[in-house]
Amino acid sequence: MNQGDVTVGDLTTGGSAAVGSENTVDSNNKITYITNNLHFNSPFNPKGDPKSNNGLFEQLIQETNPDTKYTVFVCAPSDSVSSDKAKYIYDNVLENLSKIGVDIIIGGGKFILDDINPYPHIYEYDLCKDSKCNSIIIIAEDHSTLSQFSLLSHLKYNNSLSNIAMYVIYEDDILNQEFMKKGPISYFEDEVKGDLVAFSKYDDDVGSVISSKITRHKLFTSNKKD
Repeated sequence: MNQGDVTVGDLTTGGSAAVGSENTVDSNNKITYITNNLHFNSPFNPKGDPKSNNGLFEQLIQETNPDTKYTVFVCAPSDSVSSDKAKYIYDNVLENLSKIGVDIIIGGGKFILDDINPYPHIYEYDLCKDSKCNSIIIIAEDHSTLSQFSLLSHLKYNNSLSNIAMYVIYEDDILNQEFMKKGPISYFEDEVKGDLVAFSKYDDDVGSVISSKITRHKLFTSNKKD
């Protein structure tokens, strides 16, 4: 039977039923099946058009949460040591973020955040611990960003900051270092379970995917405007 946009039915012993598109379920036990028939342009449809979905999400956020803001902390390497690939990733990340109406705080070696705390790595730690940002993007290449990759990963997991999304884009060669591979990388995959992308895999499409994920995250996790 149909219930709105969701098809629900029962399958009894020895029977069969069509589920979704060209799929049939056979069973000797009674089961209930649910088929999601969301419109292609629904913002909740993962197979929909990302650009269209982002616009719909943004409209939904503005209508339902007009007095909220969403902040992304971008931890980037110093210009003096950044590779061309890291600079491209940084520019692409900021370009995508600028399209989705978020506040951006830039730290790491790129900009030293020490207005309140004289120790920039602790300033960034406190920024995240106090949930003053909603997402963290780390472009992990130099000493500053690699150290924050480790520190902020531990903070997110140890303090159960599940409301903060975390994305780490790392320079491929760090996998050649056993400590980094078995330490921060494995810890991030096993415990933090954020998004992990190698430099060699990053392109414009990956940047758009991260932007789309942040847009969806905005709907459920934002802070009150000051």
